[in-house]
Amino acid sequence: MKPEISVIIPCLNEENTIGNVVSAASDELRKAGFDYEVIVVDNGSTDGSGHIAKQHGAKVLHREARTIAGVRNAGVEASRGEMLVFLDADIVVQPGWGQAIRPEYKRMMENDNFITGSPAHVPDNIPPVLYSWYKALSDNVRDTHRATYNMIVSRNTFKKIGGFDENFITNEDFSFCSQAKKHGVIIDSNPEMKVFHHGYPNNLIDFAKREMWHGLGDCKNWKSRLLSRVFWCGTFFLILNIVMIFSLFIYAPLFFILLATALLMAAGMNFIKFGYGNIRDYMYRTLVSYVYLISRGLSLPLHLFRKDRFHHWVHSRKS
Repeated sequence: MKPEISVIIPCLNEENTIGNVVSAASDELRKAGFDYEVIVVDNGSTDGSGHIAKQHGAKVLHREARTIAGVRNAGVEASRGEMLVFLDADIVVQPGWGQAIRPEYKRMMENDNFITGSPAHVPDNIPPVLYSWYKALSDNVRDTHRATYNMIVSRNTFKKIGGFDENFITNEDFSFCSQAKKHGVIIDSNPEMKVFHHGYPNNLIDFAKREMWHGLGDCKNWKSRLLSRVFWCGTFFLILNIVMIFSLFIYAPLFFILLATALLMAAGMNFIKFGYGNIRDYMYRTLVSYVYLISRGLSLPLHLFRKDRFHHWVHSRKS
């Protein structure tokens, strides 16, 4: 029987989480009464990820692609369902996720002109400084785009948009949703589709690595750079900090002026992005905002001058 839903999960060395990811999604869809398939697209894993995924009932494809967008597209090509569910290999769906999809499936079969999903919730074992940032991201539901760690779209709409742009090293989900809007597709959110993200970086170094990696999407070409406010803010912030460091050896008062400016900029970005909240979380998020802006500023020079070594460094540990 042709499945109603195809779950597509890209995977690269995720043996610690992939079994739970496949089992949880399968259990939820089975309880909700769907005919479904789970497709894990193994992008060259050197651990036991593929074997574990197969043990938990997934169909495993071995496709090595240049970008994560290519891996996802390969999964779609091998799938048969009319509803496509994209999950990441460290996203574990929670009880009720399958039932929440039931009305969305009915709606999509009647009028498939929308993309849905939900933000990821944060595990409790994340250090407080980073937890405050991730929790604010999870609570800040804006229908600008749906991340591919939990994105749902019909096959027809996916084809109409043209799939994921395989030229994007990262941020392929934002590009996909931007193209969808040009076709009149609605982007919305269903918070009842609760998922936990178990791949969040749990220290500031890994957080910086991840944000430098995500920043590569804004560095792809001059057009993407010109259109990205994050790119320009990060570039300005990096230059500000470089000048600040040199000023410490030249004129100390200027150092403190520039430091105050940098802190105000980080605090301002924090406020614009998340609002205020309580003072402790606000201070934590301002610190993370500082690291975020520096990391995004570093994306361009690392992309231009040390691309191969940078890619190796980013993936040397899970980020």
